[in-house]
Amino acid sequence: LHVGPTIQICQLNIEGISRSKCEYLERLLKKHNVDVLVLEETHIEHTHLFDTYVFSLKTANQHRPSIINVGIEIPVITSTPEPRWNFKKADWETFQKSVDTNIRWIPPTTNAFNRFIGIIKAAAKRSIPRGFRKTYIPCWMEESKALYEEHSLNKNPATATAMLESLNSARRERWKSLVEETNLHSLQQLAYKHRTTIKVDAIASHLIQTSKAPVDKKFQRQVMRQLSTNLMAAPRSSTMSDPFTLNELNAALSATKSGKAAGPDGVYPEFLKPLGPKAKR
Repeated sequence: LHVGPTIQICQLNIEGISRSKCEYLERLLKKHNVDVLVLEETHIEHTHLFDTYVFSLKTANQHRPSIINVGIEIPVITSTPEPRWNFKKADWETFQKSVDTNIRWIPPTTNAFNRFIGIIKAAAKRSIPRGFRKTYIPCWMEESKALYEEHSLNKNPATATAMLESLNSARRERWKSLVEETNLHSLQQLAYKHRTTIKVDAIASHLIQTSKAPVDKKFQRQVMRQLSTNLMAAPRSSTMSDPFTLNELNAALSATKSGKAAGPDGVYPEFLKPLGPKAKR
């Protein structure tokens, strides 16, 4: 059969693709007049579960070749080294007993809040696993694992396609749930993590320094004294200032959603919802 002009094909096996290697491949194509360069990466087992072939096509004007990924490829995500609580494997009974046992040594006052948080975190460390995965495949489930093992045995393209469709379907459902349930208040953890500690007085001083309005310090002191006097003389609201009841506390905890970000104190909703009777009192 007459198939036209001869096509020069060069096949190589390399480990990783870097800028210097691309420059070398460019010179290789020019020197040997190669039309198609086939690269096979099989050394990086932790990033590719299937053999991935990369075809580098030489353009007519001898520019650097464009790289096209061809074949079945499963991306593996590298996690950030930040430990997370695994609430699904938590021993909540041990957590509750630990908090109730140690809560008796803390008086129920606002000054003891930090001690209360310390007890909760100490109990969480003993009863809730905490860590992170170095690498993982998003939405990799038992079905995907079974299809992958089947493909490893028979090398059937239909099995690989079914596995990828299973992954894509699970990712699509997770994306929909995340978009529908996303709450902007959950971003407060990131904001507090990277925030700079700025006090209200510093903000007021900055506004005074940058504004062109005249400042009367004597008038400011009079206003602050008058405000303090008014607050002290204000009538006490029996409805809003009375201590909340145990039923109100349970109702608030029941309405609290799980899976949300922690506040600046590092306490997650999952820490508060399983508290025992002594801790709630």
